[in-house]
Amino acid sequence: MPLTTINGIANELEVSHVTARKYLDILPVFGYQAVERVSYKSSTQMISFIQKRIKEEGVKKGIKDLDFKTASFNGMTDILNVQTLYKKKGNSTTIAFNNFKGGVAKTTVTSNLAAILAYLNQKVLMIDMDMQNQLSDSFQTKSYGEYNIADIITDTVQNGKVNTQKLKKTIDTIDIGNNKKVDILPSYWNLGKQLLNSYIIAQQNDMNLGLILRKIVNAIKNDYDFILIDTSPTNVIALEMSFFASDLIALVSTAEEKSISSLNYLRKELKLLTKDATLFNLQIEINSLIVTKFNKGIKENRDNLKSLKYIQKKDKIKNLYIFKEKALVEKANAEKKPLIAYNQDRKESINAIEGLIDYAIYLIERS
Repeated sequence: MPLTTINGIANELEVSHVTARKYLDILPVFGYQAVERVSYKSSTQMISFIQKRIKEEGVKKGIKDLDFKTASFNGMTDILNVQTLYKKKGNSTTIAFNNFKGGVAKTTVTSNLAAILAYLNQKVLMIDMDMQNQLSDSFQTKSYGEYNIADIITDTVQNGKVNTQKLKKTIDTIDIGNNKKVDILPSYWNLGKQLLNSYIIAQQNDMNLGLILRKIVNAIKNDYDFILIDTSPTNVIALEMSFFASDLIALVSTAEEKSISSLNYLRKELKLLTKDATLFNLQIEINSLIVTKFNKGIKENRDNLKSLKYIQKKDKIKNLYIFKEKALVEKANAEKKPLIAYNQDRKESINAIEGLIDYAIYLIERS
């Protein structure tokens, strides 16, 4: 149930309303300015996550039998520290977002999830593996600058190793508001052509092009909590490279027949790639299905959601999240902003991305 008051949140977190107000930056995603007052909105999963972390940190500080509603102690400041609460449990995680069909909001999912993770104090890098550059354009990046992902791939194939200095120079840092930033390795319109040229060179040198992006990712992986890869819907070479570079694969689909049909073709391809991954001792998990543009008021959407849930069950995919993309996405995109940083229709923006917020929490929490 949505929580819209400080007292409501304080009650769920088992802290006093004074503490909740003072340390409300523990809910950085959900605060939004109304006309005359500050309001808050959160999912049950978000509240449970923070409540659990508060208790974990209290135990670490040696504080037993906490009664947060009445407690007053110096440790509270440290326990409610944003950096501490949202600290990722595991190592860096790389995720690729896939579907053979364009227009299913893969790029929108990637960019908005990256921004949400950044608001939750994670260090995030996005890699644009689509020659249409839509992800790069979403954040006003230097995609037409000196270098891009195509140059890094070509350079790595030609020299047999990653030029880390050149790679870091290529990465652009984007300010998304509220002192939060995300990094991006931008794409370029000639990515497809350069990938084909790189494939030919790799074949001549008896090199596996599919593992090149993984080499590039591994060169900078320790600098990030999450690396998110936006894949091309049409370029099989880019799909293969993105797959082998990842720890997790997230399937993205609308609840429409054409999208589900493309998803089924993709599933067949990914099963073959999964078999190939075992030859390289790689463990790559297809673990999430994100349903976009979902409208429960449309019967076709409701019926097709059942098909997507069947795919989830059949492929033993752990998570299914619904991203209720709305018309205001286009408004936010026009201002080059993710929804989490879009202030014009703040309440609606938060409502739209609540499923992605739950997904972000899951990613931070998993070890």
